[in-house]
Amino acid sequence: MKTLVRLLTFLRPFWGEVFLSIVLSTATIAAGIGLLGTSAYLIAAAALHPGIAPLQVSVVGVRFFGISRGVLRYAERLVSHSVNFRLLSQLRVWFYRSIEPLAPAQLELERSGDLLTRAIADIEALQDFYVRLVSPPISAVLVSLGVSLFAGGWGLRFGLLLAAGMTITGLVIPVLVYTISARLSRDLTCQRARLGELWVDSLQGMPDWLALGLQPTWQTQLQIEGDRLDENQHRLARVTSLGNAAGAWVQFATAGLMALSAAPLVQMGQLDGVMVAVLCLLALASFEAVLPLSQAAQLLEGALASARRLFELVEGQPAVTDPASPRAMGEFTGLSIRHLNFVYPSNPEKVLTDFNLELAPGRCVVVAGESGAGKSTLTNLLLRFWDCPQQTIWINGSDIREYQSGQVRDVFALVPQRVYLFSGSLESNLRMAAPKSTEAEVEAVYAQVGLSDLILRLPERAASWIGAQGAELSGGERRRVAAARAMLKNSPVLLLDEPTAGLDRESAQELVKRLLDRRKEGQSVIWITHDLSGTEWADEIIVLQAGRVVERGAPATLSVSGGWYAAARKLQSEWIE
Repeated sequence: MKTLVRLLTFLRPFWGEVFLSIVLSTATIAAGIGLLGTSAYLIAAAALHPGIAPLQVSVVGVRFFGISRGVLRYAERLVSHSVNFRLLSQLRVWFYRSIEPLAPAQLELERSGDLLTRAIADIEALQDFYVRLVSPPISAVLVSLGVSLFAGGWGLRFGLLLAAGMTITGLVIPVLVYTISARLSRDLTCQRARLGELWVDSLQGMPDWLALGLQPTWQTQLQIEGDRLDENQHRLARVTSLGNAAGAWVQFATAGLMALSAAPLVQMGQLDGVMVAVLCLLALASFEAVLPLSQAAQLLEGALASARRLFELVEGQPAVTDPASPRAMGEFTGLSIRHLNFVYPSNPEKVLTDFNLELAPGRCVVVAGESGAGKSTLTNLLLRFWDCPQQTIWINGSDIREYQSGQVRDVFALVPQRVYLFSGSLESNLRMAAPKSTEAEVEAVYAQVGLSDLILRLPERAASWIGAQGAELSGGERRRVAAARAMLKNSPVLLLDEPTAGLDRESAQELVKRLLDRRKEGQSVIWITHDLSGTEWADEIIVLQAGRVVERGAPATLSVSGGWYAAARKLQSEWIE
């Protein structure tokens, strides 16, 4: 019930149109009932060969109800589907806005296939929520009351029979259908999510599966999940068929009972024989309001299960909370990290222990160390993907927690370790860092990172499509695009996380030199790496091991100290030679 009430709150901006749709739906069904009732009267009365005068009203009624039913149905569909599509649009925007604060910290353990299923399939599962689950029950109640009272005007027995038949079809049968199909609908939602996860994983990991020769195993898993989904759908289809059959049986049984009840009254002269046909067809037409409720009951649990999956994800607490009254970010004057200790909630061991760093404008600090030393965690904390302890990271002399996350990220231009390129053109991927940049600025950045030759080879130059996640580019070219994005953003601090991965030694040194040359313009650099080539140009080296600083100092000093940095530089030099 809580989930249903929460779903209904999304209709709040559309209450006026919802009310109008319910009115139009009720009027449409009423027009259908009137059309069949007047048609029955016209045919039955005409069979007695009266004059034209007694039939004129019914002739006009048939025309009126026939035309009005079509017009009302069109208007009802127009309004209800407009509300439905706008509701879906609102749900998609709401879902994105809700999970954006959770990224990346609270979403990194979620499977990408599951996230995709929630964002697409689960929201799509709600597309019938209003059209089939909100408006029809209300219209059914209004029509049932109205037509039962109308039929009762010819005799209490007719009103009671019709009310009983519509109650069984519109309430008893849907409740039974819901009871039988609820578990199946929940299972179907979970199976659909599981199959979506498998498909995304299989597509993303297909090269590895093919290389390892394990594609039959993967195909078997897909086949098993697909068969389970098909079987569940078949079971639900059988429940639907039984519900529809039961509703149709009650519909015709009600019409038959009304005819049997009317027969004695006709014999006693208390009811015109023509009205028997009217009452029977009136009863048949009235069930248009309640017959769809059986299918609506079956859809209900599936919609609620999908909604629960959405609410379950968005109810997570963001790892970072912005202050209610953020401090204004002025011109960059420096960054300080003082006695930083950090532990991930899922792991009790410290990732960073008593870490300190001072970064003045135009200064370059290299944070080096082996994998798992805590270097990437430092990037996450600086970008506020995770929240750091109070009074540990300072920008412009103020605690980083006093700024909005967006303000903090504007300070940094990131070259990430894992470069993500969107499915689009090379230029669009670059310009997202600075949409208002001029053509000259973009061309200059291409030249600085060594992309000019690549652009000349592309069929449409910078407007060429580079594929999903930059599949048309090599690893080194993707790295250059990331560097170009960071340069074009032109933030006060360059944050480099393994910027030379995928590049040969000469290209890596050239790119690093270009990036470090930005210091001449006052740009600071934090360079996180385990590749020490070019680090001799830095102002300070900080070496991390298991989250602790084991060495720090100028490159020239550490090169002769005999510590980790000197040994690593020597080992890299020997390996290159």
